[in-house]
Amino acid sequence: VSGVVRSDAVPSGTVPTVNGQNITISTTDGVVITDVGGDMAGVIATDIQGTNGVIHVIDEVLMPSL
Repeated sequence: VSGVVRSDAVPSGTVPTVNGQNITISTTDGVVITDVGGDMAGVIATDIQGTNGVIHVIDEVLMPSL
């Protein structure tokens, strides 16, 4: 996802990715990300500052639709 989004500003709902596809983010019970194929990943670490943005670590591999 483009931009610097810290954990306290993670949106809920459909969010566009940098490759043009959408992911769905749920913040109801922790943060869960669902990709276009229906695969889900939970966020296990947040707000790791990189030189070009913020990293949030997930517990699964999400693949874009090709």
